[in-house]
This record gives sequence, structure tokens and C-alpha cells, in this order.
Amino acid sequence: MTDLMEALFTYAQEHSVAPLLAEEGAYRSSICCAERQEEQLRAALDEQTSARLDALLREQDLARWIEERAAFRAGFRMALELARS
Repeated sequence: MTDLMEALFTYAQEHSVAPLLAEEGAYRSSICCAERQEEQLRAALDEQTSARLDALLREQDLARWIEERAAFRAGFRMALELARS
């Protein structure tokens, strides 16, 4: 991403994403449900398996972050194309 896009992405993450997610009624309940399930799963795991779960979740977080950046770049490109039309 360019420096401008990076700055806009960071601003959007810090100021715009949370209010948009709050508009999605199922989002909060989904997060709470996932957290409860993770707690239950962790309670059943030994230390080694728990470490493997942590590694898996870190990779999923990284993939999600990369996907968010790609979606932002796609939206940015679409906005530029629409502005040119």
C-alpha cells in the first residue's frame, strides 16, 4: 500500500470500523459465543495442544488482517475509479 493508503487504512481501523461493526446486530453475539467456545476448548486442552491452538489463532489473525488490507485496497481502487467516471 502507498503511504496515503496506509494512513487511511489505519485511520479507518481506529475510527470507523468499530461503529460499523456495532451496526451489525449479530457481530457482538458472535464474538461472545466464539469467546465462550474458546474458553471451553482451552479448558479441555493440555499445555502442548493449547500452544498449538495459540499458533493457529495467530496465523488466522494474520490472515484476517491481510484480508482486511486487501479489502480496503479494493474499496480504495473502486472509489478512485468511480471518482474518475
